[in-house]
Amino acid sequence: MIFSKVVEVNALSITITLGKSGDVHETYTIDDKTRVTLDGAPANARDLRPGMQAHVELGADKKTAKAVVARSPAAHPARGRVG
Repeated sequence: MIFSKVVEVNALSITITLGKSGDVHETYTIDDKTRVTLDGAPANARDLRPGMQAHVELGADKKTAKAVVARSPAAHPARGRVG
């Protein structure tokens, strides 16, 4: 599963970075059928924040997020661990 950085998120959409440079963004629709998890637990789109890492599984139309698997950023990104 490849994770991307969340750039922007609201109740209706999520924007993530694409590619290694991070300067290409893609926005996907979020609807009431979108399954959202955060750090392995069920969540809502309102729980997501810019800077988090997310994997977006697309629906058949390739524009709607079928599922969003997100994880909180590490407290010390360079170390990859908290504390």
